[in-house]
Formats: sequence, C-alpha cells, structure tokens
Amino acid sequence: MRKGDDIGQRIRNSILDLHLTIKKENKNKTRQELEENEKFEDVPTRLSNRDKDIGRVKRISTSTIQDRNRE
Repeated sequence: MRKGDDIGQRIRNSILDLHLTIKKENKNKTRQELEENEKFEDVPTRLSNRDKDIGRVKRISTSTIQDRNRE
C-alpha cells in the first residue's frame, strides 16, 4: 500500500463522519429550521406557458399526399 492511499482513506473517513453527524443533527429539524421552506422557480409559469408552442411541429396526414401522387 502506498503512503498516499492511507492519507486519502483517512480524508474519506473524516468526510463520511462529518456527513453522518450532520445527517443525524438535521433528522429532527423542521423545514423552517433547515431553511427549506422557500420555493425556487427558475422561470415564472406565465412565461413558460407563453413559450410552449414555439418549435412545435404541426403534422399533416401524408395519406392525402400519397393519394394525389397515385393519380
């Protein structure tokens, strides 16, 4: 085993210990205490609905075109 591997393993273990400690502390907290009660919206709904039809393909039946080609 190389010398760097031992240091890397200790760093990973310490990060894991910190993660588990924070997870245990936050388990009993409410959304307000964790400041997760706010909603994030990237684009307001009225703007996203306005752009819904942009780029939409309007398809027509090809059967009528094929029928015209046969005549």
